[in-house]
Amino acid sequence: MASHFYHANSNKDTNIILYRAMRKYKLEQFSLAILEFCKSDIIVCSDLEKKWIDFYKPDYNILKIPGSSSGFRHSIDTINKLKQLFKKENHPKFGTKNSVETNLAISKGIKEFYYKQEHHAKGKKGIFSTQYGIGGQFVFCYNKTGKELIFPSINGAKQHFKVRWTTIKKNLDTQNWITLQGEDWIIQSKPRQNK
Repeated sequence: MASHFYHANSNKDTNIILYRAMRKYKLEQFSLAILEFCKSDIIVCSDLEKKWIDFYKPDYNILKIPGSSSGFRHSIDTINKLKQLFKKENHPKFGTKNSVETNLAISKGIKEFYYKQEHHAKGKKGIFSTQYGIGGQFVFCYNKTGKELIFPSINGAKQHFKVRWTTIKKNLDTQNWITLQGEDWIIQSKPRQNK
């Protein structure tokens, strides 16, 4: 709260709703109260914070889930400003390279996370997996010789051509030729109409 009061009394411009409200309505209109004491445990504290957010439904809490920015969206202007601010050499990770150990630790962490999380298609493979088959978005690829390749999903095409998922996604239905594995292809979400 000391930090909140400091920023509310400062002359610096701010877009933070709470600070702007404190300046507009004056500090006398705000109060601080301890609702509950608990042990210093992040899980216990988050659960209690969630309980009181759900109970009071406060206007100034932008994040509705404690410890998570889920559901929060930056404005387009803010996103563009952040892109400019952290461009190229201004990016904190610019010029850095992870060690092999770091990459292995990241990979292990991601695998453990998805192994423990529940998902309606967990454990399903092939056409039963929404990621690679049923439930995915069909992809139709055509080269200049008229060859056609059909994939049950964007991930299926990604794996075949050994490219990133975004490479397939951003070229889908653009009608632009893209070179994949030495050949030019057009990628569509619908089959070509027979003439």
